[in-house]
Amino acid sequence: MEFQSVSPNLYVSHLATSMYFYTQLGFSATAVFPEGDEPIFAMMQNNGVTILLQTIDSLGDDLPEIPRQRSGAILLYFQVNKIRELAEKVGSFTAILKPLETTFYGATEFSVVDPDGFVLTFAEDE
Repeated sequence: MEFQSVSPNLYVSHLATSMYFYTQLGFSATAVFPEGDEPIFAMMQNNGVTILLQTIDSLGDDLPEIPRQRSGAILLYFQVNKIRELAEKVGSFTAILKPLETTFYGATEFSVVDPDGFVLTFAEDE
């Protein structure tokens, strides 16, 4: 058995706000359900990276183990290229949580927080 990919499903408080944030990072919505004024789910992609966004309210009574409040209890670690260009772009629309730095393992990284409290770390092996 081999794993083929992983796509985090982030439960968000306001889908349009989250979609806009990830669009600013360079993701595109490849699927939105249902179509219309009040979608509850979106698939966002950038190259081979997929992030699923779903409203917390859409869970209803399913999966009671998932907290129904803003949790942000995950850190997403993205390998990217042109890290310095990305840091400048991202800093123009959101606060940088942790500025660019070179880690002890040689990666250049910075971190931000998305609208629902999920920490995103971007890294490049320069």
